[in-house]
Amino acid sequence: MAEMKLTFEQLPIEVARQGEILDRIIDLLRTSNQKPILQDSNSDKLLVFGEACQYLNLSKPTLYRKVSNREIPHIKRGRKLYFYVSELNSYLKKGKRKSLDEIQEEASQFKEKRR
Repeated sequence: MAEMKLTFEQLPIEVARQGEILDRIIDLLRTSNQKPILQDSNSDKLLVFGEACQYLNLSKPTLYRKVSNREIPHIKRGRKLYFYVSELNSYLKKGKRKSLDEIQEEASQFKEKRR
């Protein structure tokens, strides 16, 4: 890198410029790491082990443990593991926790049925 000699007066301008460059880099990284939103037509797509790790945001040992404990639906052909996207989505939805509003709504509906 070329060494820059800045005066004290030029420093705020250079810091702002560096901040803009950093913002552009962060935006590029975010867009390159975004997972595509899956449509119903893609839900029957098969993923290999590494893709499933990325899709679920799990480490390889964690996914292996969940597979061996039969927590996650999978297909094993020989030594290879495959996962249907639709089944992974179902697995993720099972872990959804209800919000306070949803719990309160269920409680009020339960009270009305008991009357």
